[in-house]
Amino acid sequence: SGTNELHGSLFEFNRNRRFGAKNGRATGIPKPPFNRNEFGFTLGGPIRKDRTFFFGGYEGLRERSSVTRTLSVPMQAMRSGDFTGLPELIDPLSGVPFLGNQIPADRIDSRAKTLISNVPLPNLPGILNNYVVNIGNIYDINRWIARVDHRFSSRDSLTLGINYSKGDPYFVARTTPPNYGHGGNFGFLTGSANITHTHSFSPGTLNEF
Repeated sequence: SGTNELHGSLFEFNRNRRFGAKNGRATGIPKPPFNRNEFGFTLGGPIRKDRTFFFGGYEGLRERSSVTRTLSVPMQAMRSGDFTGLPELIDPLSGVPFLGNQIPADRIDSRAKTLISNVPLPNLPGILNNYVVNIGNIYDINRWIARVDHRFSSRDSLTLGINYSKGDPYFVARTTPPNYGHGGNFGFLTGSANITHTHSFSPGTLNEF
């Protein structure tokens, strides 16, 4: 709660990629971006001396970061049905192997072709773990607190308080490249308010131990 004197504070905390370590598998791509700012203030003081006081605070978070993911994606030949040199493919209709281990072009569904067009090509050698990428995230939060205290007498006081927190609905928690689709918490909003009346029925005593 506030006091008869005006008091306040400011704070700022920053982390960025300058001093961050690089993912060991991402040697062929730039160090991923990272910038995290946490900032805010508090302010408290009198509304009416010895009687009514206020206190407020704000905390903000702005984070722009990314995670490095390693995936297995099909090579160019596989996208057209050519699986030469790989384990034998069996035709599910005839029960016999595909000739040359190649799926005929007219047997590949048009919907599958559309889906595979959204999958990136490898940027690393091999069949497995052949694609590495930095995937960006956005994270914004705003938190507020406000409070007013009033003393009616030495035995009675009243407190009004409000808490409010909002997370950016565009927060992205991607684990795959953008064309794969992604999920997140899709934002959040929380708030609370309280009214508290405190009454002391007797002066009471303070014992020291």
